[in-house]
Amino acid sequence: MYENKNECIFLELKREIQTRFLQQKAAPGLTVDQFINELGIRLQNLHGNPIRNRISEFTRFNNKKKNYYRLLQRLKYKFHLLNIILQKTDKSKVFHLGKMQDYQLKSKQYMDETGASKCLGTNDPLPDLGERTNKYLVNMRLLHRINQKQYEKLCVKSDEVELAHLYYLPKAHKPGTPLRPIIYGFKRPTIKISCFLDVLLRPLFDRIAVDTTVLSGSDLINKLSNWLNKEIYSMILYYVLSMWLTCIQ
Repeated sequence: MYENKNECIFLELKREIQTRFLQQKAAPGLTVDQFINELGIRLQNLHGNPIRNRISEFTRFNNKKKNYYRLLQRLKYKFHLLNIILQKTDKSKVFHLGKMQDYQLKSKQYMDETGASKCLGTNDPLPDLGERTNKYLVNMRLLHRINQKQYEKLCVKSDEVELAHLYYLPKAHKPGTPLRPIIYGFKRPTIKISCFLDVLLRPLFDRIAVDTTVLSGSDLINKLSNWLNKEIYSMILYYVLSMWLTCIQ
């Protein structure tokens, strides 16, 4: 009885899938037929096996998950023991295994060349930054430069902020595996003030800089053709040797 009922359900589901394809005027193809047959086998196994077998399968699955967790912990320990860093690479979906000494050397070289970042060590300026930012907002509120609602929206909450920090993504597709520096500052104490000012100033900037702002590739070509037709403009190309990015996501 159960087998006949399951077969009826499966045949009805199969007809429904085929009907959907016919409505879209498309042929199901071999892949869809394989999917339907595989689905039928899964349904038969699901309803045909006793509940005890399904519980044992679930138990084996949980044991596998525990084994995977132990394996990951063991790999983390070995990486830590050998000073190896497993890092996602830049502009690709692969991972890179590198030595911590290489990362530290390249990081120090970058910070020495740019002077844009430094290692703080045990010094944590975050509490002082939050306190000074809130003090500045209080003064702005007392001077009626912002209202109470804006003050509550912009004030710094200690449990929501963190220091902007520098990290790197290895460029495994380039010789020597250089590092791409990225500065993450989405939770810095002044991010709310920055967003607030951007909302106020963005329309003004867009209106003033409309002639020198490039919106797309076609817009760039049109602007270049207009500029190069005038003798007062010259085209200069720059090759960027080093740059640092701010990640706002």
